[in-house]
Amino acid sequence: IVLAVLVYINPLFTIPFTMVCYFISYQFMFPVAYAYTDKQMLFEFLALYGFFVAVRPLIRGRTMDFIFIALCLIGAYYFFPGLEKLAVGADSHVNWIFDNDLQHYVIFSYEKGWLAFRSQELVYLMADIVTALRIPFQLFTIIVELGAIFIVLLRRRGAMTILILAVMLHFGIMVSSGVFFWKWMGLDLAMAWFLWKVGNSDEIAPIFSLVPILISLAIITSGAFLFDVIHLGWWNSSIHGYYKFDVIDTQGDRYDFAYSQLQPYDFAITQNRLYFINPNDSI
Repeated sequence: IVLAVLVYINPLFTIPFTMVCYFISYQFMFPVAYAYTDKQMLFEFLALYGFFVAVRPLIRGRTMDFIFIALCLIGAYYFFPGLEKLAVGADSHVNWIFDNDLQHYVIFSYEKGWLAFRSQELVYLMADIVTALRIPFQLFTIIVELGAIFIVLLRRRGAMTILILAVMLHFGIMVSSGVFFWKWMGLDLAMAWFLWKVGNSDEIAPIFSLVPILISLAIITSGAFLFDVIHLGWWNSSIHGYYKFDVIDTQGDRYDFAYSQLQPYDFAITQNRLYFINPNDSI
């Protein structure tokens, strides 16, 4: 809390603040793997910002220089998951768009506790809707993720559009599965708001000129080396394995134990990363 206040006073404190956040989170790597999937982009954003503030006097950096790098960071974090979804296809790069059974993820999330307050009939109706619209949904996902490579090329309004579409994508994922990337959404909205706020000013125009556009394409396509991007891509099949926890009291009565009561390990458990419990091969 003290460091957060100091960041507000002097942005240089972003460096120790980010380091402390890393140190605290890494404590949770034991005994269960701690999931950085929904946090890594924000951590890297803070690290880049701290580095920029530190070297800014030396390189005479402008605020818009950091905005440019931040847009490249966001672009890479969406672009590589899009590539991964194309790569999982066995016969064609478009297999994931046309053959992935997205509706199974809705049912699987319900079985694990998402929307448990709703009736099974309603959830299965949602799954039927997703079944009918899965190809448009998956095509939309690919367009947004791969389109992020053009986040600078498309200039200010195009960048804002990509950021808002990414927020819509996360919102749809949250409604259907409970996977809530609110940190990514918050960063996307903050960047979209900033781009809207500055408008078509002379200050921001240079980052959307030809040379920065070419540099952005190089940075984003090299994102796997420059950043710690997460390659999110998998098949949703009708077979899912998951862990269920029960609590037995001294009287022998058994109670359900929700994943949310196991924070900060709930995300890793939701993703079934309990390999040390089961020595057998996992699906």
